[in-house]
Amino acid sequence: MYRMILVDPQQRDLQRIVWKNGKNDTVKTYKLNTVTYGTTSAPYLDTRVLHQLVKDEGQCFPLAATVLDSDFYMDDVLTGGDSLEEVRELQIQLIRLVARAGMELHKWITNSSNLRKTLETKDRDWNDSLPEREAEEWKRFLNSLHSINQLCIPRHVLCEFPEKLEVHGFADASERAYGVVVYLKSSAGERNCVRLLCSKSRVALRKSILVPKLELCAALLLAQLVKRVLCAIKLEINDIYLWSDSTIVLACIQHEPWELKTFVANRIAAIQELTKKEQWFHVSSGNNPADVLSRGLAPEKLCNNEL
Repeated sequence: MYRMILVDPQQRDLQRIVWKNGKNDTVKTYKLNTVTYGTTSAPYLDTRVLHQLVKDEGQCFPLAATVLDSDFYMDDVLTGGDSLEEVRELQIQLIRLVARAGMELHKWITNSSNLRKTLETKDRDWNDSLPEREAEEWKRFLNSLHSINQLCIPRHVLCEFPEKLEVHGFADASERAYGVVVYLKSSAGERNCVRLLCSKSRVALRKSILVPKLELCAALLLAQLVKRVLCAIKLEINDIYLWSDSTIVLACIQHEPWELKTFVANRIAAIQELTKKEQWFHVSSGNNPADVLSRGLAPEKLCNNEL
């Protein structure tokens, strides 16, 4: 981007460099005609040019003009939209708008992980249409999202006058994803109240990683999330229970890191730093609520899921 921004000819003498190809070569002087990364003025000039580009060409690209004017930081942009269609149109407009200044945008990334994972494996250009089967699959998914409106999660997480508080965290993984979920259980006499606090999921990498390693990644993610939860809720927790259906991971947690291979050792060390060995327990896959995160669930089924 910087190399497409010309410097005023009167200012180019301030961007002189000296160059010598070899020991016996004469020293040559060059003037840099464009904005150079690392100079004090570069961030300002870059931003100023983008604002001018919006004034000159923005009327043809209304979505991109707003983003270019407010969501760019030097040569990086962080933005989004309310739907995949809107984001796709925004990308097209951004590409065309900056092209008016001879610039190209690169290194796109999206947090729509499933979309990214599906598309990246197809050797397909971003603007190409999806095959009919995949397009229909996405339409069905989008049409089912209205079911999410029926999902209700209580904001109040404690029973009345609780006498005992427990945090229960669950981790699970599959070949496609891994996830964790954290609950708070409050008790008063014979009354028990269990409420969902938070959850987190990750899409598995495309390269082949065995499920036991992904289960280990899930356990580490759970340890990290529980640590953050404990800092955030500021309640006196009596007990912490961390659950996994992977007997391999549970066995590794009981070992010393130096006994294990590097990939496993690094993650076990982090888990043991955040949690205690005696806090980890086994749960069957059928009773593990994190299974919903790792294997996925249709929106209409999620609302009726007891876990």
